[in-house]
Amino acid sequence: MTRSFIVWTRLAQALALAILALNVYRAATCSITIDEAFTFNRFVGVPYTQTLRDFDANHHVLYALLARVSVGAFGVSAFTLRLPSLLGGALYLWVALALSRMLFGCRPMLVAAVGLLGLNPLVLDQMSLARGYGAGLACWLLALYLVAGWPPSPQPRQLRAAALALAASVGFNLIFVVPGLALAAWCAIETGREEGAWNNLLNHMLLPGVVGTFLILALPLAHAESHYFYLGEKTLWRSVGSLSHASLLQGMYWFPQRIKTWDASIWILADRLPWAAAVLFFLGIPAGIHTLLRTRRTETGRLGTALIATGWMALLMLVIGNKAVHALYPFARTGIYWIPLLTLLSLWLCKRYVTHTVARAAVSVAAWAWLALYLLQIHPAYYPPFRSDAGTKDFVEALRRMEDGSRKIRLGTNWQLVEGFNFYRHCYGLSWIARVERDSLEQPADYYALLPGDLPLIEKLKLKVLARDPLSEAVLARPAAVQSSP
Repeated sequence: MTRSFIVWTRLAQALALAILALNVYRAATCSITIDEAFTFNRFVGVPYTQTLRDFDANHHVLYALLARVSVGAFGVSAFTLRLPSLLGGALYLWVALALSRMLFGCRPMLVAAVGLLGLNPLVLDQMSLARGYGAGLACWLLALYLVAGWPPSPQPRQLRAAALALAASVGFNLIFVVPGLALAAWCAIETGREEGAWNNLLNHMLLPGVVGTFLILALPLAHAESHYFYLGEKTLWRSVGSLSHASLLQGMYWFPQRIKTWDASIWILADRLPWAAAVLFFLGIPAGIHTLLRTRRTETGRLGTALIATGWMALLMLVIGNKAVHALYPFARTGIYWIPLLTLLSLWLCKRYVTHTVARAAVSVAAWAWLALYLLQIHPAYYPPFRSDAGTKDFVEALRRMEDGSRKIRLGTNWQLVEGFNFYRHCYGLSWIARVERDSLEQPADYYALLPGDLPLIEKLKLKVLARDPLSEAVLARPAAVQSSP
């Protein structure tokens, strides 16, 4: 291996470690978000029977179980609640690095590929948020990596490893049923011609996968009802558009605002991106056929055919589900698996079929430019989809400084902040704060936490502003006639 190859490998590893460090920093410092707090309040900080027997679309069962272990061992905090997600993020980055090396070896595009897989804003957020999306994505991507590295006749232990990875991904979040089944189906098609393959698939992949998934989800899903699955889009086009917008429209505040057409250009790009995804899918058909006929036995060949087959089968299942039972198409994070799938597919197509030097240079420039769009959207201090929650932790700290706990106080707040305040109330043992209810703004209160839409209440209720959060633009206030405790 030449010195330049070692340099690019080290740079790719350094980028992966830098992303992991960013995830750890955000997990330790960012205020809790509404979805994370809901997870704790309803599924983690409750008796085990409620964790296992309650269900909601927000209940990521395996994540809730691991979070219980984390907060039980290290105490309740935003960081310990997010710890399983951080570990899942570390696994995702390891697999992303391995897949990138499978495609590009130790070349400059190795670094760009790791960045494109790890710095997409939707993926980056889920690598530290206390939700099951990031860990589930890591397990699904691990299964894809295992399948791509299989020999023509995979061993039972290799089949079991892939099955358990797929079962874990579904346990973390039900959205991975679709890509998991698609990948398992492709494994059956790809290995079914080998002698004894069907027996091995049944005993060492299908049964472990089904049993593992059943053990994790059986009790919660027994209490599921159809109306719990409420998040999604009614059309496929809007579904793809939601992924595009989540990837490009998180706010590029790092970029100089002097370029007048910048925001409009990004919106246009995000609206056109679904067309690019459609072209990519259709280009995959002849590329997959060509690969099956020529280089299917290589790792890159197996990766490409697995991506194409899994993508088309997953798409077909989504369309059939929508037409047959009116199942909603994914919306943004519920279709997060499409991000690495489409990213890897585009990189694979470019690696295999863009051979001219000038064309390769153009592809490299485009990849680095796209990575720059991701870098410009990094917000270390908060999670962009949950910007309204950015000041909750600081407001709780302000209340702790102003009150000594000698009296019971009532907090009135926007419904979006209720779960977060109740989380910190439990986290810090603030029993002197009455439990916050969703209708708390409709009742008199000692303090008020108001989002921008609630600010007219300051004049209406004659409130005195105590603190303003610059990120969420929320304010903490109290009635002007009341003096806080010394």
